[in-house]
Amino acid sequence: MGRYRFEADITLDLQTVYLFGILVQLGVAVARICVQIFGKQYTGFTQWTLASVAMVAGFIAFALRSHTYPSLGLMISIPLIMSVAPLHLDGFLDFLNPDAKRLRRATLYLAVLAIAAFEIAYLTKARDPLILLLIFGSIDLFNSITLYVAIRSLRKDGLSAMWLIVACASASLLQHIARVGMLLFDPGAAPLFTTDQALAWSVIVATVQQMLTAIAQFTLSAQRVRADLEDAQSELEKLAWTDALTGLRNRRRFIEEARTHIDGARRHNRPLSLLMCDLDRFKSINDTFGHPVGDEVLRQVGHALTDIARLSDRVGRIGGEEFAILLTETDLAAAQLVAERFRCRIEAITPPAPGPDQITMSIGFATLHADDATIEFLMERADQALYRAKAAGRNCCMSAEPPSRLAPITKLLTQ
Repeated sequence: MGRYRFEADITLDLQTVYLFGILVQLGVAVARICVQIFGKQYTGFTQWTLASVAMVAGFIAFALRSHTYPSLGLMISIPLIMSVAPLHLDGFLDFLNPDAKRLRRATLYLAVLAIAAFEIAYLTKARDPLILLLIFGSIDLFNSITLYVAIRSLRKDGLSAMWLIVACASASLLQHIARVGMLLFDPGAAPLFTTDQALAWSVIVATVQQMLTAIAQFTLSAQRVRADLEDAQSELEKLAWTDALTGLRNRRRFIEEARTHIDGARRHNRPLSLLMCDLDRFKSINDTFGHPVGDEVLRQVGHALTDIARLSDRVGRIGGEEFAILLTETDLAAAQLVAERFRCRIEAITPPAPGPDQITMSIGFATLHADDATIEFLMERADQALYRAKAAGRNCCMSAEPPSRLAPITKLLTQ
């Protein structure tokens, strides 16, 4: 003890400090409860709220120990304070990965073991250094795991508020490591940690750390809410632009993207072709086998078209059983070969059972011409070719007529 002397320029009143700590922790607990009741519910917040309640109860029991039964007060207050670190850790594990049940169960067992060891040591009147080592060592253990989990989540989740968790866990870990080191090298230093001034400063440090930890936890929740909102917005945008059944582009998105590609093809004088595809006798599939089978056929067709399309191609479902494929850098001769490849791929699909014996598709294709005023006109030319493919017996590919032969339609579409 002679080598250590606790000196402070400010003399703290222990009871006042306890009152300060209790009020601050109570405020944090109330704030957490309000978030749980009125805010977005996330796993882990319940454990964090319990940690604040345990800290408040621990401070109250420790402050009142001299007015009741000192031994009983210590046996109640110290375990409550010791439970704060494992509760925070369990909350983080639950918040970051609710499926990490093994690690959470191990945290619970370690917490119960540490508290039981303290109670046994205290009841058997073990020496103060051993009791303090149990308290500080258990807190170090859980802070170490929290620090490890926080650092790992920084790399994976990218939640910037986790830096504050890392800082709080690191500060608490270093503080308790220093205390454990002093006790291991000089057991006679134990009284240093039990003076009124030392306890007062410990309460202040613990309260500040808990406040910073609470701020980090609130920020983590806010960041998770923002991430969820962004995901929901992205999902809504996807639903607005995607066909729900096949996952392909819907008519609106396909036409918007086709306009952009057509503008680019005109600007750089590059070839571009369009395929209009229609499943043969699809109505009879629905009528004979039911709409669930028809839906499965559409899904299979959508997957097949996507599988063989290039990354630069655009595939969309623009009607009930009608699909459109935009082929970049593709002239008329290449478009005919590609159309035939798509037709053969659909013909090779194994239909669902029960279902039709075979799935076939008729395809009309057209290549962008200088006289094509709009994407709608290019689609109309490909549609006319599709009608001729249907009339020719289905399950075949037909090329579109030149724009000059469709002048009346051009005039109608451009009015």
